[in-house]
Amino acid sequence: MPGKITFFLILIFTAFAGAQTAKTAGGASNLLLRFEMHPRASALSGAFTALADDDGALMYNPAGLSRLNRVGLSLYHAEWLEDIRMDYLAYAGYLTPNLGWGIGLEHMWMPSLVGKDNYGNTTENFDVSSSVIQLGLAYRLFKRVHTGVEVKYFQDRLAEFTASGLAVDAGIVVDAVPDVVSAGLAVQNMGSTIKYDRAEQNIPLQYRGGVAVSLIPNALTISADAVKSIDTEVRYVYGAEYTFADFLSLRVGNRSTKDELFLPSFGMGLKIADTYGFDYSFLNLEDLGMTHRMGLHFEFGYHPERAGYIATGALLPPAAVRLAIKEQKLIVYWTKVPEASYLVYGRYENQTKWARLTSKPVHKNYIRFNLPKRSGTFWFYITAVRGDIETPPSPKVSYTNKSLHSVVRELQAQNTPSLSRLTSKSTTNQIYLMWSEERNAAYNLYAWADQRKLWVKLNKKPLQKTHFSLKKPRRLRQLKLKVTSIINGQERAYTEPTVIQIQ
Repeated sequence: MPGKITFFLILIFTAFAGAQTAKTAGGASNLLLRFEMHPRASALSGAFTALADDDGALMYNPAGLSRLNRVGLSLYHAEWLEDIRMDYLAYAGYLTPNLGWGIGLEHMWMPSLVGKDNYGNTTENFDVSSSVIQLGLAYRLFKRVHTGVEVKYFQDRLAEFTASGLAVDAGIVVDAVPDVVSAGLAVQNMGSTIKYDRAEQNIPLQYRGGVAVSLIPNALTISADAVKSIDTEVRYVYGAEYTFADFLSLRVGNRSTKDELFLPSFGMGLKIADTYGFDYSFLNLEDLGMTHRMGLHFEFGYHPERAGYIATGALLPPAAVRLAIKEQKLIVYWTKVPEASYLVYGRYENQTKWARLTSKPVHKNYIRFNLPKRSGTFWFYITAVRGDIETPPSPKVSYTNKSLHSVVRELQAQNTPSLSRLTSKSTTNQIYLMWSEERNAAYNLYAWADQRKLWVKLNKKPLQKTHFSLKKPRRLRQLKLKVTSIINGQERAYTEPTVIQIQ
């Protein structure tokens, strides 16, 4: 471990020591080194220095490669001004639980331009293009500190002139409060000047610093950056991202300088089955029009966060466990715990010990079983696992499997209940009705309407008592009454129909 840390510190020191002196005269070259290609980050107006946690770290802060929440391959495409198109292919993953890496290939396509001589006469067309190859490495130096460096090889082609060079990025991210507050710093595009024919130009050295705050864990995050390039004034960028149910993300951002305070950006992201993702963003450059960026993601490979090797934040058991039956399968599912895997336990009704039903931790928040053949009640609970830490049990949930014989007996009991007796007492003007009590039941009282040939309910709402009084009807010689009981919303016959003679 000490050898790895020493090697990494040497890389960072070398990268910072090679930074060029800032020169603003004449500006800087190579558009592609400063173009914000990443659709998620660009939707946040580039406020990504402290938030970097996917392959966008290659473009904003390489330290984020050791705190990835997405491991796999990404494809990006951007439509820019004057039919300029940009494409980007990136992979980000882990070499060890603490060592992340990423590689990216970016290319800018531009339509052929019409050449002119000194007199304005048309000459042959010529092509303009630009490419960048990136290789980044990040190390989790301490539990909450991430450092990273990145090397870029870039090449610009302008007609018959070609210029190429190397640049280095370096950065750091500190998770000040895990899963809540993080801060980041990065220096980008450190390197020497490049030459186009006889003209030398600087590459766009850039400094970034930012913070990110999670206002609602795993849902609402806001971020802010300050960015300074050698040929531009300081600009301030802000962004907010809200995620619904780990599926749909909505993003908005704004960038401002002393000359322009409001330049908003917008975007969205979709995540499908924890494997596929789609991102989109757009920005209106006023007179220059709209620019669009989009990306596809394919997740695969080794992910220590999901394997439970790295602990960040409190580890709690799933808050709720539920059951469902589908296609002759019993499905046990539960709420997710960030960066955790799960163990499933179960027992039969007459057993005292719980048995672990999964041989190793599962990463999905559900598990399927064949429907049990034996009748009885089965109980389940879930624990969350991260590294060597296992939580206490989640709330328990049960499933009762009834045999055919028990189901038939219940149906018979419902169809032919043991009926209670309805009794009555009379006074000059009142009839008092009484019946025996059934546990946890409410009651309805019905009278038979002979002319309409139906039972009419006499109470407006279910009765919570076992007696009822009503006035004697003047025109009737007798009343036919019955009582039903209501348990758990199910109404059934409770008394036999009783005829009461009216004197």
